[in-house]
Amino acid sequence: MMMSTARLRDHLEPLLGVGTVRTIRIGTKTPAYWPHRFVNDVDADDALCFYEQIVRSGRTLAVMAHFSHPRELGTDLARRSLKRIRETGAVVYCQAPLIRNVNDDPQVWVELWCAELAAGAVPYYLFVARDTGPHDYFKVPLVRAVDIMKNAYQRLPGLSRTVRGPVMSATPGKIIVDGVESTSNGRFFNFAFCKHAILVWSGVHSVPIVRRMRRGSTIWISIRIPPMTSLRQFTAISAMAPTPGGGRRPSGTARSGWTAEFCAAPTTRGSPRF
Repeated sequence: MMMSTARLRDHLEPLLGVGTVRTIRIGTKTPAYWPHRFVNDVDADDALCFYEQIVRSGRTLAVMAHFSHPRELGTDLARRSLKRIRETGAVVYCQAPLIRNVNDDPQVWVELWCAELAAGAVPYYLFVARDTGPHDYFKVPLVRAVDIMKNAYQRLPGLSRTVRGPVMSATPGKIIVDGVESTSNGRFFNFAFCKHAILVWSGVHSVPIVRRMRRGSTIWISIRIPPMTSLRQFTAISAMAPTPGGGRRPSGTARSGWTAEFCAAPTTRGSPRF
């Protein structure tokens, strides 16, 4: 949203002529770091008029706002920017990554999600940060991420419990960490696809970490962590993966599209410690 409204129109206006496009999503950090864009910037009113045009066309306009800390919502200007966006008929959803030394505290997330709700926005996702840029400094171990999400969620009022997490983006789709499970064979993460290109994969869960899941007639994901934590890479492959055309993937064929890299690290060298 730092582009001009004229350029935004160039990108999005042609979609209004496509009947099958019913929802338009705009992901932006602008309401947090430059709320003037929707309040008193040179073409703020033009941008909001275009938002109204999208809504009047009968489509849902979802603005995915990125607020990483409640202080970003602590100014009248930030709240006013969200109010003006919502007055166009757009729906504002809020999402943010888990960032060490910034928001790796359950109480911070409680305050953030409650502030978003008070501003008329919908708490949506708590993300595991991608392995890019200065990731080593900001990364949070997955076990800690699960604990933060669990503790924060328990303190939320009902209307704020629209949020989901920790969520990771992967090649096949979005994966949520449902929690940690103890069994006689050890402790495991439970993973599930929030959404997968192949419908039958959505909702798949109970994914083992380190040990490989026993193959069977049920669709499972096998998660393996390399023994050296310097290789912060989780590989997801299917034990009984259906191919896009139906049936199983033929043995010996490439796993392109079935591999996902996750940005989280075990807490120690060697096997992960819970």
